[in-house]
Amino acid sequence: LADIRDNGISHKYRNIDDVFMLRIPIASDLCLEKYITSKSVARASLGISEQTKVMLTIGRSTKYKPVGNIEFCTVMQRILQQIPDSICLGIGPTQDIGNWGRVQNCVPLGEIEYGEAYYKYLAAADLYVDSFPIYGGTAAMDAVQAKLPVLSYSVFNPDFGSLVAGVERIADENEFVKQAIYLLENIEYAQQIAKKQSDMMILCH
Repeated sequence: LADIRDNGISHKYRNIDDVFMLRIPIASDLCLEKYITSKSVARASLGISEQTKVMLTIGRSTKYKPVGNIEFCTVMQRILQQIPDSICLGIGPTQDIGNWGRVQNCVPLGEIEYGEAYYKYLAAADLYVDSFPIYGGTAAMDAVQAKLPVLSYSVFNPDFGSLVAGVERIADENEFVKQAIYLLENIEYAQQIAKKQSDMMILCH
């Protein structure tokens, strides 16, 4: 059983039946100049090689708790095994959730305070992977604002993706893995996707 908070809660506690998703407004300053730095500077500060392919995911540990046979790091392992010198960093997850810390190069960073350190990891990344089995939202918007391509594995509720306009949700695991690899190996394509997502988010939010 996966509780993804349907409209029943609003009816039971607030007597509200007309419930719908509302996109979150964003600030006009997408550059976040106070925090964002260059990839090379961020990586030097974090001790990450320029050649390493970095995937980043952000969310509460509970969003990565396995549901049935769906486990975040097990899926990411399929990508890591096919990309030499690659790593997946998780802000939020801890070693007691799923296979975090047990799958090679799938590294749980635990909680990191929102601010300079948080955005340093965004600047250092090549690809942002939305949390699953339970989706993120706000963190994915941070990644889009940071000009990262964002990829989302749609496990339960595709409509939740409307919270982050322009982010493609892939329902098939094999297609998700294939797209992640293609984004990591093709910089120009990844930049095109990042720009498309950023433009769409500005338009819709």
